[in-house]
Amino acid sequence: MFVATLGYSRRSFVMAFLHERRSSWLTGIEGSFRYFGGVPQEILFDNARALVERHDPLTREVLFNERFHAFCRSWGVTPKACAPYRARTKGKGENKDHRRLHMGMSLAKFPFVRTLDGCDFTAQPTVDAKQIRELATGRWIAHGDALLLLGPPGVGKTHLAVALGREAIARGFSVLCTSAAALMTALQPCDQHRRRQLSAT
Repeated sequence: MFVATLGYSRRSFVMAFLHERRSSWLTGIEGSFRYFGGVPQEILFDNARALVERHDPLTREVLFNERFHAFCRSWGVTPKACAPYRARTKGKGENKDHRRLHMGMSLAKFPFVRTLDGCDFTAQPTVDAKQIRELATGRWIAHGDALLLLGPPGVGKTHLAVALGREAIARGFSVLCTSAAALMTALQPCDQHRRRQLSAT
């Protein structure tokens, strides 16, 4: 049984095989990419015999076989392995990520919790699901771009904004959810200070 689980949302993909050969692993990994709609930056594996050339329980060094490395290079993903005989290290990393996400969500002050998995794109055919998934990568934030969601009341703008904010936190960005009125109130002292500086010059 091949099982792939996303570290943040905990979504899982399962595929059954009659054996544990390398071909089954590669088919399962490709199937998970299609199911999740994207490729992660890295994948954490148990020490599967079909993928690992050798592992040292003393130094904890793990060497994947060359064909698996070539497969990962073709997909642009970095493979990482749990320490030999210590698969629980995978859970420790995931717990750390979960704590970081929980703290970021608390600091963001979202009015509620929403995820992209909960977005019904079929209910809003004008929303491009592929574009939303691209926005979820956070590349637009890293580039310093702005995002404006426009539409009449009740179409899910806040749902998308909160869900994208959650994805940004998961990728290491700091997020604060506030209303336009509250933002203007907070910026007003800065504007007044700047006006005083200009008048003094």
